[in-house]
Amino acid sequence: MMDAISDYPVLTVLTFWPTLAAILLALTRSEQATRVWTLVASLVEIALAWPLLSFQKISDFQFQESLPWAPEWGLSYSLGVDGVSILMIWLSILTLPVCVLCSWTYIGRRIKEFHVCLLLMTTACVGVFSALDMVLFYVFWEALLIPMYLMIAIWGGDDRRYASIKFFLYTLAGSTLLLVAIVALRIEAKTFFIPELMNYNFSYNFQIWVFLAFFIAFAIKVPMFPFHTWLPAAHVQAPAAGSVILAAVLLKMGTYGFLRFSLPMTPAASQYFAPMMIAISVASILYGGAIALGQTDIKKLIAYSSVAHMGFVTLGIFVFSQQGVQGAIFQMLNHGIITGAMFTLIGAVYERSHSRDISKNLGLGKYLPAFMFFWGLFGLASFGFPGTNGFVGEFLVLAAAFRADLTLGLIVIPGALLAAAYILKVTLKLAWGQPASPAGQNWRDLKKKEWAYLVVPAFLVIYLGLAPSGLLEIITPSIDSALASYHKRKDLPSTPSFTEESLAPVKPQTPPVDPANFTFESLTIEELETLDLLVSNFDQHDPAAPCVGREFNDHMTLICRLNESKLSEDDYQAIIASFNLKIKELDLPEQISNCLKLTPASPGEAIVCRLFLAGDKAKAAKDAAAASDAADAAGPGLDQGSINKTNNNDRPATTNGGARAPIPNSSQSFLKSPRWGELFNLSQFLGDDPSPASRRNRA
Repeated sequence: MMDAISDYPVLTVLTFWPTLAAILLALTRSEQATRVWTLVASLVEIALAWPLLSFQKISDFQFQESLPWAPEWGLSYSLGVDGVSILMIWLSILTLPVCVLCSWTYIGRRIKEFHVCLLLMTTACVGVFSALDMVLFYVFWEALLIPMYLMIAIWGGDDRRYASIKFFLYTLAGSTLLLVAIVALRIEAKTFFIPELMNYNFSYNFQIWVFLAFFIAFAIKVPMFPFHTWLPAAHVQAPAAGSVILAAVLLKMGTYGFLRFSLPMTPAASQYFAPMMIAISVASILYGGAIALGQTDIKKLIAYSSVAHMGFVTLGIFVFSQQGVQGAIFQMLNHGIITGAMFTLIGAVYERSHSRDISKNLGLGKYLPAFMFFWGLFGLASFGFPGTNGFVGEFLVLAAAFRADLTLGLIVIPGALLAAAYILKVTLKLAWGQPASPAGQNWRDLKKKEWAYLVVPAFLVIYLGLAPSGLLEIITPSIDSALASYHKRKDLPSTPSFTEESLAPVKPQTPPVDPANFTFESLTIEELETLDLLVSNFDQHDPAAPCVGREFNDHMTLICRLNESKLSEDDYQAIIASFNLKIKELDLPEQISNCLKLTPASPGEAIVCRLFLAGDKAKAAKDAAAASDAADAAGPGLDQGSINKTNNNDRPATTNGGARAPIPNSSQSFLKSPRWGELFNLSQFLGDDPSPASRRNRA
């Protein structure tokens, strides 16, 4: 059974089944048959996704499919999902039947063409979230533009032409810059394969330019302030199904882009621009909430609330913490469920009152109690009421913001209060306002099809609010992997300078100093303390690794063992920072150029490079540059060959002038460590007492 599942190309089927269903729509002869066939096709799409339920809670891409597309250009048809994209795929396919049902009577002309657009948009959405090739991703990204434009332009409201053109121009501008970034990535990395690009070390200044292109493309799609102006017009003029797709899926493509591309491919630039991204996110939260509070059109109010809610998503992403990104992804899903459902309710009330003005829909609690129940539930979830899914996502983001900076958290709090204000304001008027006319008493409460597409999101609102752990377990491995990669590669030793040389990719280099000249005697106490951080990790060696058990007789063995130590990110950064400081103190331009630019695939190589520069050659250069301080210089060190050959009875003497201050306890424990002594053969040289006095006495 499992073999059958593994052989089933689930992502290809989910991507192209809606397209096939759209082609088969040509065989339908009546409007009712068109609606029924599209609904059946949407339910089949959900059934075809059942293998996704076997998704494992790990960070790797799963259900991968790959076929050559244009090998001479480096293109492949590659699909796969991780913990982030699989949720977006489920959201996309569950949105389709909702759109079909809420359009059942809402759309009265060009029925077949409308449903073709729905099906094609589903193909594009699933393709965007499953593509592992940049060009394939871009094809699906652009494919969504045309049916969405047609949906607004043909089935929209009175100002549909203005709204559709504005939507098209904004998104096309962003897509153009996205294409430029994709081409640049291909030129530098020689690949379109997304997992490879996510782990490629681009130069700092190259990352700056690519991040800016990504930023504009994704910020327009989210949309973030001040790129949001297309959204209210598009929401207001689009039919109910169009607004549902916009809110539930299309806006998530922007935040998905930040998570999938900006953070892993441009980590250093993401860190550099994080203050700007946080400031824009806060502006989106406050501006969107304030403008929503003053709206009289229900649909426009929810449209501006989307700007605020998506601001919480981008804020969570760019605080770069597990809690923040968890909240961001949770909020992406929540917004799709809650806001999508609210747009279906607005469509339902519009079919009855033929108006979206709040003043024309007062007192619905008396005439449409079931409608107001669902509106109240989704409204509470929208502003994060405890017990609903909206509370979980918003709480995680706010907690991450407070943890990152107290001031940031305090600034964001008014955004949450504004959400409660505008939702409660419209809800009170809709439920208990005095109607201008008794027309509402003739309105029928929710129909069966309306119950059908409201029950599922209502269930998800409560279930995810009370039991979010299952969802968090799915997304957390992917989040941890992405953040680990980000923190490992975010600090590149560069500042923005836009020259041809600075845009070159950073490549691993071999250590610039001959390892035969390396000694430990020339290291400072601070550096010994820094090396102490490694000791606790050496018991994590993989017994099967080829370098375990080898004598320490060359720098490659040291690199191997350092890599095996499984350094934490904090340890690695502390070690690198210590040796960078040492190198700069020695004022060695050539070595600095070779070593500080080193961003290798292995942390051991970076550490060893700096160890060599802190060895005999570096010490000799420092002594030559500061001859007047020769009396205070360290005594002659031992190269590695000397350490290996000497024993306790024939040690070269260290003069009193070269004696160092007593070594701190932490470094004493490190020097006594049998693991450290085995690695560097220091135990024979230092004996049981590593202090300088003991060395002199033995000498």
